[in-house]
Amino acid sequence: MGIDHGRLGEFKALVILFSFFVEFLRACKLRRRIALYGTYANWAGTLLSAVLGTSRLTPIAGTGYSAPVWQEVVIGFALISLSIAMVICCVLVLWGLHKPSIG
Repeated sequence: MGIDHGRLGEFKALVILFSFFVEFLRACKLRRRIALYGTYANWAGTLLSAVLGTSRLTPIAGTGYSAPVWQEVVIGFALISLSIAMVICCVLVLWGLHKPSIG
């Protein structure tokens, strides 16, 4: 069940990403780099979290697992930085979609 919901979330993210694809083609390099960083950090962070068995920031998914503190810190940095990057990316995309009113 959890895997199905995870795949559904990834599919929704892809749909949203492709819906803004035209905007990204016209976007500045910073916006594209932030979006790519957030996407790859999400992939790498969750993959490493599963491999290392960290559970500090994902207590439900990591029930019964624990990892050394340094591994928790590395995964914590990846997950928090990707969250910040995605929020910045969404703000920049919405700012790019804003069209000044004619009047």
